[in-house]
Amino acid sequence: MFIASVEVKRLPGSKMGKGEQGALVYCLIPAESKNTAKQRLRTALEEDSYRLIRIELLEDYESFHWENAQDRVQYDALAKRAALNDDVVYGPFYTWKESA
Repeated sequence: MFIASVEVKRLPGSKMGKGEQGALVYCLIPAESKNTAKQRLRTALEEDSYRLIRIELLEDYESFHWENAQDRVQYDALAKRAALNDDVVYGPFYTWKESA
């Protein structure tokens, strides 16, 4: 299992609101290697109508350091769901609006 912190841009058809330009989001990716995780992430984002701007972090989930225990509990549940469904799972989207 890998965790990625990514910046995305909303494309038509995404679940992000129309006034929102982009977001930062943690993604949980079931994969055996970093390369496979990166490929699965790119495919999932494309299928869900997001354009990848940048991958800020991509590392093994078990090695990831959480500063907040509540975050760890939340993301452990998302990682479990990703593993059970063998699919990329998104955490909360931290969005920003289009500039005027």
